[in-house]
Amino acid sequence: MFRHDFGPIFWMHLAIIIVIILAPLLFDVWIIALGMLVYWLQLMVVGDCVLTRLQFGARERTGSSRSFYFHYLKKLGFVDDAARVTRFIDRTQPILILLVGIVWQWLLGFDPLVI
Repeated sequence: MFRHDFGPIFWMHLAIIIVIILAPLLFDVWIIALGMLVYWLQLMVVGDCVLTRLQFGARERTGSSRSFYFHYLKKLGFVDDAARVTRFIDRTQPILILLVGIVWQWLLGFDPLVI
């Protein structure tokens, strides 16, 4: 088995991704926005997700097939285009999560479960 499959970093990575996807329910919109900025700052400074680097090793970010999402979605047979997955995860997903948070909390009036 490869070092990046189902080790402790995999489970930590998966747990963080689940929390991020549930962020509109868990955290205030301002915390989600701050998390987006920290994530984008990490991409600018480090050039990649720190956990991805730990799990798969150092690599060039652009269009690489070594990302958590692409690696496991490809294993499951869902995707073949690494650059497209990377664009979605880096650009679209954070904005969607923030927009869902705005709609859920500000327009529908639900309070976050945690903070």
